[in-house]
Amino acid sequence: MRIQFTLALAGLIAFNVNAKEPLHAYLSSGVEVHETDNMNRVEATGPNIRFFLKDKKILATAFVFKDTRNPYPLLNDFAEQFLKRAYASYDYQIFEKNKVMNNFANRKSDGVEYLVDLGGEKCELYLASSVGNQTYIFFNISNEVTNAKCASIGDKLKSVVTQVNESIAINDI
Repeated sequence: MRIQFTLALAGLIAFNVNAKEPLHAYLSSGVEVHETDNMNRVEATGPNIRFFLKDKKILATAFVFKDTRNPYPLLNDFAEQFLKRAYASYDYQIFEKNKVMNNFANRKSDGVEYLVDLGGEKCELYLASSVGNQTYIFFNISNEVTNAKCASIGDKLKSVVTQVNESIAINDI
């Protein structure tokens, strides 16, 4: 009996040590951001999140959007609409566009990924993800130190999305 109690207590302690509190949560959307090996801090203001990555050259931000009045069943259309608004004041070209499956910490989600060329000088990755019925997460990933064209930096920006996504848990609400 004593051994079982000791094992149960050790298991409970191990679970509590490994379970990390969320760094930030959007309870009405079911979105939680947790610390990972590649990201240990976030700054959140309203629906905007800035991820602090180990790679200090990369800026990763997200915008969590919940639309209770007008659910967009077509992620593609909504992503394009938001992209046009986000880059309205820039001279941009879409270098590459892909439908993707995002692997969040605890579930997969459909997404649309764009590599956006800003005037031939800088490349940013814009990603729209559908999370649940009425919640969307829009990511923007860019290299803030080196101005590089999309052909040379696109793969690195895509790998950062994986790092950021593994910090996000999606809960049913």
